[in-house]
Amino acid sequence: MTRDDLAWGAAATLARERLAQPDSLDELAAQAIVDELAERTPCRWGRHHTDAVRAALYRTLADLADLLLEVSESTPTPLDWTADDDGWRASAVIGGVVHDVVVHKAEHAPSAAQPVWHHPSPPGAHAAWQWRITNGPTGRASHGCGPIPSALAARHAAECAITALAAGRCSL
Repeated sequence: MTRDDLAWGAAATLARERLAQPDSLDELAAQAIVDELAERTPCRWGRHHTDAVRAALYRTLADLADLLLEVSESTPTPLDWTADDDGWRASAVIGGVVHDVVVHKAEHAPSAAQPVWHHPSPPGAHAAWQWRITNGPTGRASHGCGPIPSALAARHAAECAITALAAGRCSL
């Protein structure tokens, strides 16, 4: 969970409490709650701290549920993946145009959203995966996504993107 997530949760909690009379200091109060959350252990949290974490978790879970519902609308297009030195490659023909799909290892990009609680990274978490779809012989248009924590998840996401592209729900 990031500081931005918790700041949203704290602001939402404070706004709910002061529905009748919003306070211009709510943004500062929300930031103070986030700072206290980062410094305290859960056994030392007050009601505002717990409510802020709960609101942030509800929002994260709702976003995940929306994503799962969207993905479940169609079955990912199974691609015939071939492994190479950099990762995996596949292709799909959509509307008579060949789309090349590449999944390769990529270093984690630095994130502006910093985690609130630091923990040791699990083994193998130093690298992530990303996918990229290009179209046509020159690959003029492309779309990609990453970092994604596993190669399997990146291939699945690329297959979902090909499915959405073929259904006309998105474009390059």
